[in-house]
Order: sequence, then structure tokens, then C-alpha cells
Amino acid sequence: MIKMVFTSNLLILLLGLLSIPVIALDFPQWRKAENGVFSDPAKWNSGKVPGESSYINFQETYMNSSAPPAGNTPFTVSFYEDHKVDGLSLKGNINLNLELNQHDCYVAVYNVQIGDGASSPNISWQSGTFRTKGSLALKSGLMVLKGGSHITSGDVFSMGDSREALLEMQGGELSVGLDGARYFYLGNNFPSTISYISGKIYAHTYRFGQKDCLKMVLNESMISEAPLKAKYKLIAAGELKFSLPDGFNAEIGNVFRLFKVEGNGGITGGFSNMPSGHEFELDGYTFRVAYGDDITNILSLKVIKINKDPEVPDDDGPDSAAWKVALSGEFSNPENWSGGEAPGKNTYVYFKSDSFTPLPNVSESFSVDFTKDALVRGLRIAGNVNTNFVLNQHDCYVDVYNVQIGDSVASPNISWQSGTFRTKGSLALKSGRMILYDGSRITSGDVFSMGDSREALLEMHGGELSVGLDGARYFYLGNSFPSTIDYIAGKIYAHTYRFGNQDCLKMVLNESMLTEAPLKAKYKLVAAGELKFSLPDGFNAEIGDIFRLLKVEGNGGITGEFSNMPSGHKFELDGYTFRVAYGDDITNILSLRIVGVDSGEPPPPPPPPGNEIIIPLAQTVIDGQALDIQPGDILTLQAGVRPSLLFKNIVGSSDNYVIIRNSGGKVSVGNLNSNNAISIYSSRYVRLTGSGKEDLEYGICVTASKPGTQGVAVSGFSSDIEIDHLEIANAGFAGIMAKTDPVYSDFSADRPNFTMYNVHLHHNYIHDVDGEGIYLGNSFFGGTTVYDNGVLHYPHEVRGVRVYQNRVERTGWDGIQVGCAVDDVEIYDNIVTDYGCADKDTQNSAIQLSPGTTGLLYNNFIDNGSGHGIVIQGIGNITVFNNVIRDAGAPAVNINTRPTPLKTDIVPSGFLGGVYILHNTIIDSKSTGAINEYVNEAQDNVFYNNLIVTDKDNWNQLKVYTDWDVSHNLIVRPESEAGFVNAAEGDYHLLSSSPAIDTGRELSQYGVDTDADGVSRSIGTVPDCGAFEYRAP
Repeated sequence: MIKMVFTSNLLILLLGLLSIPVIALDFPQWRKAENGVFSDPAKWNSGKVPGESSYINFQETYMNSSAPPAGNTPFTVSFYEDHKVDGLSLKGNINLNLELNQHDCYVAVYNVQIGDGASSPNISWQSGTFRTKGSLALKSGLMVLKGGSHITSGDVFSMGDSREALLEMQGGELSVGLDGARYFYLGNNFPSTISYISGKIYAHTYRFGQKDCLKMVLNESMISEAPLKAKYKLIAAGELKFSLPDGFNAEIGNVFRLFKVEGNGGITGGFSNMPSGHEFELDGYTFRVAYGDDITNILSLKVIKINKDPEVPDDDGPDSAAWKVALSGEFSNPENWSGGEAPGKNTYVYFKSDSFTPLPNVSESFSVDFTKDALVRGLRIAGNVNTNFVLNQHDCYVDVYNVQIGDSVASPNISWQSGTFRTKGSLALKSGRMILYDGSRITSGDVFSMGDSREALLEMHGGELSVGLDGARYFYLGNSFPSTIDYIAGKIYAHTYRFGNQDCLKMVLNESMLTEAPLKAKYKLVAAGELKFSLPDGFNAEIGDIFRLLKVEGNGGITGEFSNMPSGHKFELDGYTFRVAYGDDITNILSLRIVGVDSGEPPPPPPPPGNEIIIPLAQTVIDGQALDIQPGDILTLQAGVRPSLLFKNIVGSSDNYVIIRNSGGKVSVGNLNSNNAISIYSSRYVRLTGSGKEDLEYGICVTASKPGTQGVAVSGFSSDIEIDHLEIANAGFAGIMAKTDPVYSDFSADRPNFTMYNVHLHHNYIHDVDGEGIYLGNSFFGGTTVYDNGVLHYPHEVRGVRVYQNRVERTGWDGIQVGCAVDDVEIYDNIVTDYGCADKDTQNSAIQLSPGTTGLLYNNFIDNGSGHGIVIQGIGNITVFNNVIRDAGAPAVNINTRPTPLKTDIVPSGFLGGVYILHNTIIDSKSTGAINEYVNEAQDNVFYNNLIVTDKDNWNQLKVYTDWDVSHNLIVRPESEAGFVNAAEGDYHLLSSSPAIDTGRELSQYGVDTDADGVSRSIGTVPDCGAFEYRAP
């Protein structure tokens, strides 16, 4: 049930705002009714059925003598045909039931009033339509809409003008002022309540007074659709309150939509106790308020935390005398049961150590063998018993009582052999250990919980475990005590996985996970707690291998994260380095990817050196096929000046790149007639480096290229390219461009047909170029028709990006732009200054993460440009930290995220995660604002621990309806108060007097443990704000 509480002064509105006049009539001119049929003349005073010129008054003091008394006694008027009247008034303490029976009642002239200052009617509407040309005022009392009823107010609908008023929606529809641009007005004089259970309310505009309290009872239907809709606008004011119905069940990440505004009036104002971003706790659930979510202009609540026990019974069931106690042996043998009778359909079964003969303990096996199917009402296993259920391909079904294993004083050890064990109710492994072996199948019809009473272990050696698939229930781990799933083999399939804060999901990685996830969710994974792993003996894997752990098949997706394994986290285990991903090349898969291998053994010998091939000055085209270039070969460029260089068809190997380097001095390439000074085409596993002579930092220098062309161009399906120690100047467009654009009349360069891997650009000096300094990946992840005469193409992905320790100066457009980079992206330790010199709008940022991009952006120094310091247009799971941004020409950070467009993308038509802006130092933006956003549908975004030097009050220009948590940021004005070591020289380390010291919050869950110098963030009591942690001299 949903309730809303408001107040309203409709009398003033009716007299002063409405165009339809109030017609004052004496009471004798009103027809008065009795119980009965509306069209029966005998039920009306003067013996005449109301017609078009009639005014109707339902009021107990004006009823005929045969009318029922006032109060709770129902007074019913039934409609069996349509009726049109000029006026309607319902007053007095009358309980009136209007049974419209699919017919229509239309009030054509007089504004309808229900209630007054002296009474509170109780009115209900049944199936049919009630319409008013003028306004409808629920001045006091209760009005109920039942299923199938439709109430339409042609003008204002107000509530609570004279006394408290309640509108109860038990179905049907209420429409207010849709054609006349009028409004639903609540809460001016007296509190009003809308109690919403079902149905729809649709108004042109919602307005609230200052005394209202909108109280809603949340229900499941709100997850998919808002019950209250505005054609044009919602003007929020007063208070907003909520309650939860009996049996309420929600999961972390659920969004309850309350109001949806369909028109361009949007949402203005705010409820005083529920500002956007406000978090509050209700009955064990923590909600966050948003004035806009994934669908624009929706007032919603999101479940962000759950602090309540799972719905698992904790009673003892029937009296102990009703439970049959087992001895060792065959299940169906009467001799093995107390009472000398084998369990039957109406039997409750109890396995407990102190009832056995001989008394078993954990080290002694107690076996129960099944030689046929069994059906029982209940099953309990308690005590320190070691019980082996040998099902022998038979079926054991518990059809009534919820199954409980273990308790607070003992820990059973239970194993299941081949066969099927099913429960109609829940299955609780409250303590102890449960093992599934190959061929066994356990099905829990309701919740399966672990660790309710003591620590619990589920060990999967094979078999299958199914949980709540038909009843939309969940596998719940780790609420009261730690729980462990030790997975070796088999399958677990649950509708939803939920974890408490003390669980430990422990998995043994094996080869089968390379192709299929052993744990599957029919609908959703709500991650929390800790996730741990171990490797079996003989484990052998390679860099790039992906171990799939849990796959979510439904649209609930993956919400939350394991506290020790955030997305992108890297960890080392037995010589292997893994990286965690909450979604990979197959949608919604929790996975581990091997990104490094160190077995602890002596490293293998390096591959044999390749041949050295000298490239003379006169040679400008180097064809790997023609020259038979092999992995490990070294192409030596003779020092001197060349007009251009084209490298094509050069293919090394993943462990033995082909090296292209200078020799003997500087190699200068390019002129104003060069179409791309250096081109790398149709090549893979190639390193182009200017480090061939020790005393030259940049041994290869691009001096110019033709207008519109690149200093270095990587194209033609090239992949796995490293470029370092180059100086690139005076390029006609980009300094370095690396991508393969879609091909005319051909989709070979579209995703998923081609993927570019492992592009590493570092230690380059790029300056005075007309376009971007670095342009890596396509900008049109969302699809484009510009390459193929209107044919839609989706550019390829880039995976494995490193852009670091580059100096980028005086670029015409963006300093660094990375697009379509969907996985394993890091941009760090770059210096970008004087960017966007052409001042071209939307092309003048220092660093831009274009659509389709995720990753880490950190430890960069950005200074003086015409546009934003950092622009984020990517697909989420983007962490921006430890950067210094000074003198940006627009708000230092701009958010403009874009979801993936395709169901086959890395995440289907959505986001990998939020945007996390952490520990940045932002100084003196030339424009207003330190951060702003254009469009942002990503969820769970945060802005923490940033140090902002500004004299502008509106530094935070994030939208009120997007999902942000902004806290622990330090705003300083003027700069001299920030406590920097030497701001004039660009040294933004902190003095001991800085107010930024110990003002942040701990952020290790985002992987931010060190500052821009690599200094630990745990030096003080809490981290400092800004890019640098204070260190005592």
C-alpha cells in the first residue's frame, strides 16, 4: 500500500483561479437520494430522477427518512445507465458507495465538492467513469478508487481544503487537468494523504503546499513503472515519506520509480526532507533519493544497502515427538527408525548425533542409503554428526517444512551422493559443512541461506545446486557468520545471489572456467563481502586467459562489488597476476583475467635475437613480407632526414616484437608535403622507438606533415603497437593517430569483427600540432554513417591501452583523446599544457575519454587550455584520481557519459559502472565550476577528497537528478590559503599548515591507496584531500 500526505486550500483556488464560476444554490434545489438504483425515481426526493439540469446532494441530513443513518453504515447508489448532471456535492459523515457498473457519470457545470469543514465523508467509486468539466475538491474525508474506475477532473483537483483528506488508490485511474493544463494541488491548509496500492494517477502538473507529507508504500510494480505521472511538470515542496508493506523484499540496486514527468517542464523544487542524493534507512533498507535516474525526470528511490536477516525460518517446526529419529542404514528399512516405521508422506525426519546408536561423531560416518524415492514433510540435521546421504539416483522430496542443517551449538558434516534432494520451502545451512558429489542434485524451492547460526561451508565436488528458480528467490550467504563456497567442480544455479558483509566466497580456479562460468544467476548478482581464490595443483595458465566465475543471464545484471575485489583490481596469487572484471566480452560475467605471470622459477631464456636490418635514408617503404621480417628482427633507421616512412605487413609475436629504432643519431621525418610522416599499416607486435642512441631522449623526430594528416598514423587493422621516445611537431592534424576506421561497403573493421589490442604510447614529446596530440580509437562508439554514404557502422573496440609519461604542448584540439577503449585502459603521468589553441568547441580539452571508453586516469598534470581539463564521455567504471588541473578554460571536469548502444557490447546497452572522481587538485578554472555535466545516466557516481581552489560559489554544477555522492571535498579561496609548497612554480605538494591534511575519507575500495608520487594515503588518520599526501620533511 502507498500513502501520500499533503495539504491544500482549494476554496481560494476555486474562487480565484478557476475559469468556471461557483454556482450558489439553495439546498431545496438539490435532489437528495436514498439507497438504491440511481435511475429509480422512487429513490429521489420529488420522485424524479436527476437529469441535465439537476444538482445532486449526498448528505445524511438531507436524505429521505428511509435513508440509512450516517457514519460507517454504507449508503449505496448503483448506476445501470449513463447520467449527466449539472452539479454534485457530497457532505456529512456519510459512507457512500457509488457503483458505476461500467457506466458514465458526467458533471457538466458545477465544480464538484466532497466534504466540508464540519464533516468527513467516506466515498468509494466502483468500475465506470466519473467526469467533471470543472474542478474536483476533496475538501475532507476519504475517497477510494476501486479497480476499473476512472475519475477525470477537467480542472484542478485539490485535497485538504477544509479538514484532513485521504485519497486511496485500490485500482482504477485518476486523471487531472490534462486538456486544460491544470494541476493536482495538495497540502495548503490541512494534511492530505494519497494511499497508493494500485492503479494510476495522471496529472498535467503536480503542485504541493508547505505542510504536505507525501507518504508512499513501496511495491514491486514501481521497479518497472512510476504510478504517478505528470504530463508537464512536478513542482516539489513539503515533505515526502514512505513505508514498506508486509512481505516487502528488495535487493541492492533496485530502483523504485515514484513520479515520472513526461513533459519538458521537468522537476523543480524539492521535498524538504528528501533532497536529491539524501540517504535514509527504513525497516533495514537504506535508500537514496534521486530526482532523475536512467529515464529522465523520474523521482525515484534506489536501494543501496540492506541490513536485515534473510527470510529464513528459525523455528523448531513440529514438536520433537513428531520427528522420527534415524539409525544408520537403509532409509526405507523400518528397523532403522524410531518407532519401527520408515518415514512416509506425513513424517518429519530428524538426524541428530545424540539420538544415534552407536553415538557417531564428526570422525565417524553415519550413512543413510536410499533404495527408492522418499517423500517427507520436514527434515532437520543437527549435532556434530557426520552423515552421508547415498541417494543412489533416487529422489527425496521435502514438501512442507523448511529444511535446516546445523544450529548454534553444533556443526554437522553432510554429504550428498548421486540422486536428487528437493525442498518445497527454504534450505538453511545454518552451520557446519555440506558437500555435493558428482551426480547429486539439490533443489531449494525457496531461499537457500548459509551461516545463520555459526560458520558454514558448502563444498562443491560436483553435482548441481539450484536455488529459487521458480519463485524468484535467492541464495543468501554471510549475514550473521562467515560462509564459504569452496568450489572445485559442478554447477550452482540461483535466481539471485545475495551476500552479507561477513561472507567469503572462495573458489578454486580450474580449466573449465575458461569456457563457462560454474555459478549462474537467472536474474541478478548483488555483490558484497569478500571474494577469495586458490589454485589447484598443476595449475597452468597464460596471459590473456579469462576465468569466468559467475554469469548473470537475466536483466538484473551485477550490482555492488566484493569489498576486496573492486572492478579493475589486480592481485597476485601463486605467481599469477589477475585482474577482476564485473563484465567482460560476454555480457554480465564476473571474471578474472591473467595479466601477468611470474612462476617463481628462473625466467625462460629470451627468444633468440633476430636479424638486424638496416634501413637506408633513401628507403621510405618497408614491407615486412618483401623483406621476410620475422619476430625479434630489429629494423635500424639510419640517422638523417627523410620525407616519410611507411611500415607495412610487419608482424612479430606476443613475446618477440619487431623493433624499429634509430641508430647513430637522430632520424628526422616529414615535411609539409608528407601524407602522414610515419605510417604503420597492417602490422602487429611492433615497437617504434627513438631510444636507439643513449644521449638522445627523442631519437626519432617528426618535423611536419601535410595539413589534415598525422605525424604518426597506425591503421590498416594494425594491433599490438608500442610507440615511445618520439618528438612529433607541426603535424597537419594529430600527433599520433591509432585506429582503423570503418571501411566503405565492408564491415570488416566494425566490432566485433576486428579488435585492436595493446596500444602503448609513452615517453613522447608532442607539440605544436593542428589537431589532437594523441588520438587513439574512434570517437563514434555509438555508431556512425560518415564513412559509408549513410550506412551505419560501429567502430572497433580497443583493449589494453597505456598512455603514459608523454609531454603534450600547444595542440590545436584536444591534448589526448581515447575512444572505444572498453577494457584495460590506463592514462597516467602525462603533462598536458596549452591545449585547445584553436578554441574549437567540444574539441579543446586536455584529456578526453570518448564514448565507449572505461579505465583509470591518474597522476596527470594539466595546465592552461581553452576547454575542460578532463572530459568523460565513456561507458562507466572510470576512476579519475591524483590529477592536477590548473587554469582550465571551462569547468575542470566535464561529465557526458554515453551507454553502450548494442546488446552485444561489453555491457548490453548500458554502463560498466559509475564515474569516480577522487583526490584531484583543481586550481582556478577560468570558467565557472570545477565540475559540470551535460548528460549522465551512469549510476553510483562519486566526487570525493578533491581539493578545489576557486572564488566561485557554483563550483559544483552536477545536475540534481543524476546519481552522485559528493562529500569530503575541500573548497579553498584564495589560493594562498591552500597551503601549497610553491603554487607559482606548479608545486602543489602540501605544507604542514595546509587545511587539506586529514580532511578526506578512506578510498581503498576504489583502488586509490597512494598519491601522485606513490606515497601511501594511510600516513595520517585519514587521507588528505587533493593529489598529494602531506609528508613531514
